[in-house]
Order: sequence, then C-alpha cells, then structure tokens
Amino acid sequence: MHLFTIALSYLRRLLFVLFPIVIHLNIFAADYYISNTGNDSNNGQSASTPFQTIAKINSVSLQPGDRVLFEAGSTWRETLEINANGSRGSYIVYTRYGTGRNPCILGSDLATDWTHETGNIWRSGTVLENFSEEYYAGRIFFIDTADSVSWGHYKGTSTAELTSEFDYVVNGSHYYVYSPYNPGTYYKSVEATQRQWCISIGSMDYLAYIEVNGIDFMFSRMAGFYSGYPEDYRATDLVIRNCRIGYIGAQPSGFAYGIEAWHSNFLVENCYITDCGRRGISFNLYLASRSEPCSISNVIIRNNIFKRGYHTTSLDMSSQQTSIDTISNVYYYHNIVDDSEFSEICEGCYSNQVFFQNGDGNNLLDSIYVVGNLFINATARNILFEGTKTTFVWNNTIVGHNPNITEHPYNNVVWNSDDAKAYYRNNILFDNLPDNDIQNHGVFIYYTYEGDFIEKDYNLYYSRFPKNDRNFSAHKVDNEGGMGYWNTNDWNDYLSENELFEHHSPSPSDPLFIDYSKKDFRVADTSPAIGAGNPTPWVIVTDPFGVLDTINKYDLARLPFNPLSWDVGAYSRASLNGLKPLTIAYERVFTLYPNPTSQYCIVKPDALQNGTYCFTIYDPSGKMVFESARYTPSEPAYITLENFAAGLYFIRLYNDNAYMESKKLMIIK
Repeated sequence: MHLFTIALSYLRRLLFVLFPIVIHLNIFAADYYISNTGNDSNNGQSASTPFQTIAKINSVSLQPGDRVLFEAGSTWRETLEINANGSRGSYIVYTRYGTGRNPCILGSDLATDWTHETGNIWRSGTVLENFSEEYYAGRIFFIDTADSVSWGHYKGTSTAELTSEFDYVVNGSHYYVYSPYNPGTYYKSVEATQRQWCISIGSMDYLAYIEVNGIDFMFSRMAGFYSGYPEDYRATDLVIRNCRIGYIGAQPSGFAYGIEAWHSNFLVENCYITDCGRRGISFNLYLASRSEPCSISNVIIRNNIFKRGYHTTSLDMSSQQTSIDTISNVYYYHNIVDDSEFSEICEGCYSNQVFFQNGDGNNLLDSIYVVGNLFINATARNILFEGTKTTFVWNNTIVGHNPNITEHPYNNVVWNSDDAKAYYRNNILFDNLPDNDIQNHGVFIYYTYEGDFIEKDYNLYYSRFPKNDRNFSAHKVDNEGGMGYWNTNDWNDYLSENELFEHHSPSPSDPLFIDYSKKDFRVADTSPAIGAGNPTPWVIVTDPFGVLDTINKYDLARLPFNPLSWDVGAYSRASLNGLKPLTIAYERVFTLYPNPTSQYCIVKPDALQNGTYCFTIYDPSGKMVFESARYTPSEPAYITLENFAAGLYFIRLYNDNAYMESKKLMIIK
C-alpha cells in the first residue's frame, strides 16, 4: 500500500475518534474502484488504479461516506461482505462506474470443458460442488446468446434420466446435461450455483445506512442479498435500487430470497426481480432469541418489476413474534407483478403475488398501502392479508390468474383478519380464468363486516366466464360463520343485500384494456373505468434520502389523476391519451420537460404564487449537485445538463424557501 494511502487511512481513523462529526460531513470520504482488469496491488483509489477482486474490497475498512464502485460490464464470482455501517447523511454506497450493463455479482461458477458422452448427453470437466440435493438446494442455469435464462431440471445421479433439454444429473463432482449440441458453444454459459449469497452482511452489531445501486446479483443458493440472522432491532436505512436480481435457489425452496431484510427506512426501487425460489423480497421478523422489540417503520417498495414467483413473487412481509414487534407505514406502490409466463406450474410452486402476515395475531402490522400496482395472472392470490391492522388497497389493476393453473387459486384479494380496518377502492378486478372447473372468489373476507370492517366501493369487476362458483365477492354474513357468494350476474341482488358495499361502483363490465394479449392494461377512453372512481386522500412518503413523493396522486405511468374525474385502475386517462400533466389550480406543482433529456431541461412552475423561486438537483444518493439562484419566474427556467452524468436525478422546487414538490429527471447520453 502506498505511504500516502496509509497516512490518509490513519488520519481518517484518528479524526473519527477525536471528532466524529467530520465523518458525517464526508470530509474524508473515499472512493474505491474495482474492475476485472484491475490488480489487488493497486491502491484502488481511481478508475485507472482499481482493485480486481471482491476479496480485496472485503478487506478494506470502510467508513461512513465511502463508495465502492464496480466497473460496468464486469462480473465477479465471489460474495461481497458488508462489514461496516454508514451514518445519517453519509451512507456507504456500493454502485457502478463506466458505461455498459450493470456489473454482476454471481453466486455461481461456470460449468465448462464439456465432453460428449453418448447421444445428447455431455459431461462438464469443471470440478463443482453439488448443492442440488441440499435441503436449501441450488440449481444450474442455461444462458443463451440473448441472455435469457432457463432453469436446470435436476434428475438425480443417473444419466438414464436425461431425456429433455435442461435436464441434468450430478455424479461425483461432474455435472451431466442433456443438450442437442456441445453446451460450451450452444449456450452463452452454463452457471452452477456454488455460494449461499451474492451480497451478505458480515459480523457486526447492526446494519445501517447502506445503499446498493446499479449492481446485478443472481444464481446464489439462499439469497441474493442476505441481512444476517437473528434480526437486529436497531437495523435501519437499507436502500437497493436499479438492480437486476434473480434465479435464486430451487423451484420451490424453503429459503431462496432475492432480498432479505428487516430495516426501518427500507427502500427497494427500480429493480427487476425474477425467479426467486421462495420470495422476491423477504421482510420477516422471526422468533429470534431476544427480548428487545423490533419497531420497523417506513418500508417503501416502488417502481419495480417482479416476475415468475414460486411462493411469493414480490414482497413477503411477516412478523412471527408473539407480542413485542411492530411493522408500520408500509408503502407498496407502482409495481408490476407478472406471473403470466408460466406455461406449466411445478408442483408446490403456486405463488402469492404480495403477502402480509402477522404470525399469531398478537403483534402489530399496520398502515399498509398497496396503491397503483399492476398484478398480472397470479398462480395463487394476487394480494393476501392475514392478521393485519389498517390496510389501503387503492387504484390497482388486478388481472386474475394464470390460465394454466390446475388447482384452486384461493381467490384474488383476501383479508383474513379479525381485528382490522380495510379500504378497497378504485380497483379493477378482472377474472380471466377460462371456463373450467376451478373455483375462484374475487375479494374474499373471512370475517364479518360488522363494526365497519371494510370500506369497499368505486371498483370495477369483470368476469369473462361468470359462473356460480366464479364470484367477484365473498364474505361472512353473520356471526355464526355463514358465507355469502356473489358472481357478476348477481350484481343487483348483491347491492340490495349489502347496504355498505359498492353502491358507487359501476356495474360489472369489460374494462376494455387497450391490448390484453400484449399486456397493455391501460383502458380505452370508452372504458367504464373512466371517471368512475373517487379521489383518495393524498399520502406523502419520504424516502431515506428525504425525497418526498405522493403515492396516490399519480398513476403507474407517473401521470397525475384528475381529482375532478377520478379513474378506476392503475392507469389514468392521461396515460392513454399521452396528455401532459394536468394543471390543477390549487396544486403547487411544476412542469419539467423534456424528460428524459440529454442536453437541457426546463422548469416551469404551473401555479405561480407571490415571492421568489429556486430549485435544487440531487443525485440518486441524495447528494445535492446543483442549486439555482433565487428568481421571480416570468419565463421558465432553462438548465444546461452537459456536465451531468447519465442517470436518475431529483429536482425540488421551492417558493420562498417553502418546499413545493419533487420530480424525477432522467438524463441520457
């Protein structure tokens, strides 16, 4: 190590002891670079002198404000261990540099050196461990030249079982696969799971103030990101964004998570999470041996795509403690959850798309918002609540079940809570099951609605094949447990028998999706969903970086709903017609255009008020990178962006120092 680096490292630690506040101010924050073409004998302090291995990064004692930058296009087959905490305002950030695809951290090793055995059977000469028969199993994956991934089908030890492409067996340390040609040339790669995690929390008292941004992690056995166990009641501020995560474990598995966490101020956004053998995001407080309570708050899951689940496709949130833990203020919005691509579903692979559960009902899982999401073709339930308190399900588009299911899908939206308050408003519920013998209930409530248990109104229902056992609503109707079931043909009877429910909802009818076959679930301008909803109260969300968002002000395409004529479903008519954001007289908002952009953007306050304006620009880490002078806008403000790197930024507008609104700005080069 260079003498300067040693001296700087010593000075940083001395100042941390003597004057801890300087760490918070990032005075000595350092950047460490890592590249496949680097060298661990380098100092790692610049893109021209990067480290090479994750093992080297794991050995560095990181401090609050430090960044670890992985070169775009590089791949590592090691486990990244996080062994240090950031602090408020000084996260430790793991991110990318350079151009090209996200850097990858893989839990797999390559199977190579293939030898032809007989027929279509090939043997890998690579010495690899076999995790296929472990209780928490791993698999191999076949990647084609278009980067699509196929799961390997484990068949045991006998090559006689290899009859179809992607079949494999393991005998000793060798993998045998069925392939029409040499797998070394027929596939881009064959990946064999070898490690438990891609990124894991190392040995430390608690995890705090960590961001992972723009790094892909796949092909591990138990989790892509693992937070350690038992959970720590002090854990806070974990951010994962702009990552591709998936192909974890086996189909299905008891422990195969894309992300595992239990943090307050937890944010997952702009991620693509797919093919996790147990849960896309596992947010679970288990029966750990501790007496201190975990009080979790401000969990934000937004703007993600989740695909192909095997138990819970996206967020699985649960608390198994008896009475001491609380989870509250959970914001799950503007996500797309898609299980439509299963042509057949493996045994035991039926998946809820999002799941909230209180373990024994004595603890508190409260204030959950499921807003503005698109749920497509679940293989079990679309949305499931068990033992929860107050929940809000607003402006979602729920497109039924995968038509290839062969067992009972259990319903679409379910509340199984005897002490709860539920709000179900402005949702499209589209039953798309073919005319088969599978029973299905739309909104299923296990408990009586006495005591104003649920508010259910302004929703649009439709069943392509209405039947007596194909119901849009089912709930207990008395304290003795009697159930009522109503299909869409019973609409008038349903309204007359249920004084509290759906009296402002449009009659069940086809929502007129733009293109069902191409998954364009916006609705036509003649849809009965247009203008049939009712405005919901605005809910302001503050993410870990202090950026504000209003979750039910905008639709899934980030265009505003018109509060004077509210639409039902996840998309507003603005998305259909390509209208610029509506200007409402009483809103204090601004227009930002063009967006995305490369050279410039324009900021125009839409509701001018007396006084002066200014705006600030923040990078994704929450660091302010620009602040304008104060001005009185007679013309829109013009911002030159030539010196800004490509990426996602946030612009905040202020009027006389009072915060007005934030908007996202995407800069492309």
